[in-house]
Amino acid sequence: MGFGEIIQHIDFVIRAADANSNEKVSADLGCAESWLVKNAAKNGLCIGGFHHTIDNYFVKHAFKGHGNKKQEKLRGQVAITINDIRNIPDILQEADFFVYGAKNAIKNDIIIFVKNQSDGSTLFVEEVRSGRNELAGNTIYKMSGTSDAYTLSRHPTLYARNDTSTIKIIDVNREIVKK
Repeated sequence: MGFGEIIQHIDFVIRAADANSNEKVSADLGCAESWLVKNAAKNGLCIGGFHHTIDNYFVKHAFKGHGNKKQEKLRGQVAITINDIRNIPDILQEADFFVYGAKNAIKNDIIIFVKNQSDGSTLFVEEVRSGRNELAGNTIYKMSGTSDAYTLSRHPTLYARNDTSTIKIIDVNREIVKK
């Protein structure tokens, strides 16, 4: 599947979320690449053959929880936009950091992809769904400014719900990840 086709699928999911339908609409963003599978395995996750996915419920959550400019500013964050959702494939391919060892609110393993950009650091969180071989979009939010390993290790999402001794932050710029 080409990049243009993936963007069309994402746009379809965004429109479904905007239509406020209860019917689940999802988009397959492609298979987890071998370098990510190997890197995840080194950090305790078996994701071989898994696909990255998002659905309209993820998009609704993203905008409801992180799309209000005033509310996000109070949190020291930047509101999520449609372009941030459309930029997920780039975040997956060009992340500056990966965070392993954390769990979401329902105690499922998550992988956090962090991409520093001119308007802040975008954190895209995927839930590992082993039964479905999916890395499903869980949430996305944007912190103002750029992130580094120290900033990420102090982020409330990591230490509020997790045993921080299990969290591993991979700095793509300092470690060999894509070999």
